[in-house]
Amino acid sequence: QHSEASSDTTSYTVPAIDSFNPGSFPTGAATAVTITGTNFGVAETANAISATYQNTAASNLAGSLYVATGCAVSVAHTKITCTSEADGVGRALKWKVNVGDQQSLASSATTSYDGPAISGLSGLSSFKTNGSDTDLVTITGTNFGPEGATANPVSAVYQNADLSSAYAKGEFAARGCAVSEAHTKITCKPASAGAGKDQAWKVTVGDQQSA
Repeated sequence: QHSEASSDTTSYTVPAIDSFNPGSFPTGAATAVTITGTNFGVAETANAISATYQNTAASNLAGSLYVATGCAVSVAHTKITCTSEADGVGRALKWKVNVGDQQSLASSATTSYDGPAISGLSGLSSFKTNGSDTDLVTITGTNFGPEGATANPVSAVYQNADLSSAYAKGEFAARGCAVSEAHTKITCKPASAGAGKDQAWKVTVGDQQSA
């Protein structure tokens, strides 16, 4: 004869995350991420796993709650493999995993989407000092994130700090920047006023600035 179920209960230890491989991934491609930790359970289909990642201190798309897909235990109790969301941006993303209806604390280790990188400039290349140009500068590169100026705001500055003029050597902020082709192109207007020559550009996407 079986007793009635006890009023007292026990639990398995809550899952905990130690590290990730890789620690960063492109903004435009879903990427397999291996999570290493403890108390992930057995490597069986019945042991359903889920995972999310987020930087709650960031805003817009960079602060979104991302939901990983295809999560499964790949090494019993110690490794989970998931696929990151494509069309993401941001850095210092903390993960949580859910195993057996128990969610881990946010990880101290973090991942990031790869920072933006510029490979070239085209379009308008010589600017009026009063900012009256109507043509755009097109910035080509990688990891600019998806189109959508509201969800994924981007910005750009340009500068030549080696110039002798105190004004011209300053940093000028481009206007109206937006991703015009997902992950690879940004268009901007020059600053409202400026001066100088041979100015190099930097873009900021998801709180990460290009080199």
